[in-house]
Amino acid sequence: MKKSLTLLLFITLTISAFAQRPYFCVTEGTALDYCSYDASGIESGTSRTTILSVTGTTGSYTVKMLGESFVNGEAILQPISMTAKITDGKVGVAFGEDSESAIESVGDIPFIPNRLAVGLELNRGVITTTVSGLEVQQEIIRHRVVGREELSTPAGTFKCYVVEMVTDSRVFGMKVQSTIQTWYARGIGQVKQITIDAKGNIIQTTILTGITK
Repeated sequence: MKKSLTLLLFITLTISAFAQRPYFCVTEGTALDYCSYDASGIESGTSRTTILSVTGTTGSYTVKMLGESFVNGEAILQPISMTAKITDGKVGVAFGEDSESAIESVGDIPFIPNRLAVGLELNRGVITTTVSGLEVQQEIIRHRVVGREELSTPAGTFKCYVVEMVTDSRVFGMKVQSTIQTWYARGIGQVKQITIDAKGNIIQTTILTGITK
């Protein structure tokens, strides 16, 4: 009887600890590699997100990251600093500043909660992003969990929730609508992402290709 109670307690604690892991990587020193493809399926570039530091307590963290982008193996931008604020497992990401240009996002930053379920409605709002003086305003008009599936990539096989976000963007006064579908895995974050234009065409696909710890 005592052994059964001990085993039950162990299982309960294990499940509880797993449930506290956010849909984001909080392992310091980890590098996540991605490959992007254009509408024709041709590789358009690669990127790497490196977790520089993680501070906080279980379920609530501040994660400092560095984002790098490459084309044909050569850097196309200066590394960009980013910060993820995780509160009770709820993840929101904002940009910092790189060495050459300021990148700032303000407003209703979208977040991914610790517990997801198909059909769950997520936060909406308006985000304003400034890149080198160019201001882009995005209104999130739909944001919800639309599916759950097991996804295999060169980095491994992951159990994911699919989150769909539909936005209206304004650049130079022009309005552009796009749909972004993102596959999220617990403890990793983004595993796959596709961007769809207003006509329903996939214009970009990004896939997790490697994890280095």
